[in-house]
Amino acid sequence: MFEKVVLALKCLHERGIVHRDVKPENLMFESKQTDCKLKLVDFGLAVQLQPLSTQSEQTDSQLQSQSQSSQPQQWEKVKKFAGTPEFMAPEVWNDSLYDTKVDMWSAGCVLYVLLCGVMPFRFDEHRSFDVFGKNINSPNFDALIDNNPFWKEHVSDSAKDLVKKLLQPSPDLRISADEAILHPWLKDASDKIVNDFHFYQLRATRIRARFIRNVERVLAVERIIALLSAES
Repeated sequence: MFEKVVLALKCLHERGIVHRDVKPENLMFESKQTDCKLKLVDFGLAVQLQPLSTQSEQTDSQLQSQSQSSQPQQWEKVKKFAGTPEFMAPEVWNDSLYDTKVDMWSAGCVLYVLLCGVMPFRFDEHRSFDVFGKNINSPNFDALIDNNPFWKEHVSDSAKDLVKKLLQPSPDLRISADEAILHPWLKDASDKIVNDFHFYQLRATRIRARFIRNVERVLAVERIIALLSAES
């Protein structure tokens, strides 16, 4: 399943398209059939990057030819705060320039959820932006993966390695979709990949996320009411 996510991102990134909101809610199956296709949806925050080239216009065939060559197309970076914080790459959170690599960070967060049923980066009970920013800029892999009891018992070393390579704070060190699709955990597709996923925890994660969103909406309404009351 995760291989389909990476392939979708590979297709987008070869064309200079950044989704900017890759998360479990934006991954949908076509139907309830066991052999149905998984699709990446909701391109409302997607952006088309401009190619770093002497020619401002390139055809699809030219882009495809470059994607097949040893020298992939380079894209101009953009700078705009967009996405869902819990799946947002550090460079977006820090309001820095970024490119297609932000989707790979988000994919790493998605893979983490698929493997253990919880999000790797979450706001604490105080909704501290400073703490959250520190967590994504300097991930504590010791607590998240290496010495996490659940990961030590249930998740393969190959899967751990892929997650770490996707959740690299530096985009220069973070693997691309082209590199991720060649990772042994995806390349050597077998039953061990299926065994790594713990779907029984995903329902609880989705319910918890929905509850948090509803609470945040209520709090937002209360803040607006308080502001309007203060102004009047």
